[in-house]
Amino acid sequence: MTITAGDVTLAGSSTFGTGARRSTTDGMLALTLVPTNRFERAAAILVIFFLAHSMPQVWFTPVASAYTTTGSARTMQFLLVAGVAIFGLASTRFAVAPFLQLARQEVFLPLFLVLILLSTFWSSSPLYALQQSIFLGATTMVGYWLIVRFPLREIVGAAAVAFAVGLILQLAMVKVLPEYSASDKYWLGFFKNRNVFGRHLSLALLVFLFAARVHRRFRLPLYAMVGLTVFALLHTDSRTSVVVCIAMPLMIMVFVAFRARRTLYGAVAVVMAGAATSIVLFTFGNLSTVTESLDRNPTLTGRTEIWAEVWPFIWQRPIVGWGWGGFFTDWFGPARGVYLRMGQTSHAHNALLQYALSLGVIGAALALAFFVRLIVRGARVVRYYRGALGMFPLVYAGYVLLNSISELGVIDQPDAHYLFLVVAISAATPGRRDVLARTLVTAAPPLLASSSSLRRPLNALSR
Repeated sequence: MTITAGDVTLAGSSTFGTGARRSTTDGMLALTLVPTNRFERAAAILVIFFLAHSMPQVWFTPVASAYTTTGSARTMQFLLVAGVAIFGLASTRFAVAPFLQLARQEVFLPLFLVLILLSTFWSSSPLYALQQSIFLGATTMVGYWLIVRFPLREIVGAAAVAFAVGLILQLAMVKVLPEYSASDKYWLGFFKNRNVFGRHLSLALLVFLFAARVHRRFRLPLYAMVGLTVFALLHTDSRTSVVVCIAMPLMIMVFVAFRARRTLYGAVAVVMAGAATSIVLFTFGNLSTVTESLDRNPTLTGRTEIWAEVWPFIWQRPIVGWGWGGFFTDWFGPARGVYLRMGQTSHAHNALLQYALSLGVIGAALALAFFVRLIVRGARVVRYYRGALGMFPLVYAGYVLLNSISELGVIDQPDAHYLFLVVAISAATPGRRDVLARTLVTAAPPLLASSSSLRRPLNALSR
């Protein structure tokens, strides 16, 4: 095993399914790796599929008893992710340098995971916090492995295969076994909950759109998957997910229009702030016409009441919070009053409030830090890398934002949403940009080679 600085040999290929060796140079300490093989590609599809769709125990649980048989499924899911993480390390000949470099490039995310682990000491549900910290850590390792071993176009291709198979299975189950996947009014898929199914479909739609742009040989079946996804989404009646799916193309249009202009960063700030402000205004009922069209009351199905309920508890433990899962999982703790007044709820319905409740201002600050850095770095990638996948980190940041205002965000569970957050953060880090230019995005090499603003951070890393 040869380790070199500045001279990198990375596995990867221009299309999903081939394993050509590619050499490139970036600012990372890297090593010579063997080309990807069919086992790695199968493992990538497998882990994305089960992180996105949970396990068969959940699929074949009747809707009426959906919340009683999830423990064994989570255990099997963790064993699968941990196995793939170990397999990923083995595929790099147990060289940890690339993984550590990715962690150092965005240190706030690993620190956030460490804080979740430490919260086992003050959480009222220490076992839950420990399990989730280990599960999130293993999922993070899988995300790093995907970035180290595959170009982003292959990751998107693997995800498209996984989501396409899952979508076809769920549509078949809705028709053949409705007692496991549908209610009287809504389609529920594998998830037994229309909002969770809608959230899953919104991610699937994003994956299919990017895959259709970069895998043009398969654009017709991929666009057919887009149509099926929209069809299924409308049958979930998950209006929040519909709003997210409408907002995402609008964001992409703005980013494309401003990508070559000096005002790109201002446009990104306006779009992100505007999306967040609009959702907050909807939530507080200042736009009653919109909330009525969403079939919600003026407080967006009690979201604001839940925010008001949890706010005093944040100030009771403002520094480190109640521990990861230490508030809502304790039925006889402080959350009991919230349950009695608001009914059964499992989270604060706002990502930042949930992080502050679980991990205090320290956890909320760490989450805000790596999210803001993702936006800034994603905007820089959009500015200097032409091609559809150059949009991915920034667009996914917008997706996370839209799912964080009145929902729980993407770090609540170690699923496919969190996995793609790790991928987006890693793809946008400065140490990956030359690899991004050569293998992840269909970019113009002369333009990139002449960009001094990109060479500066790479040279700084190599010194």
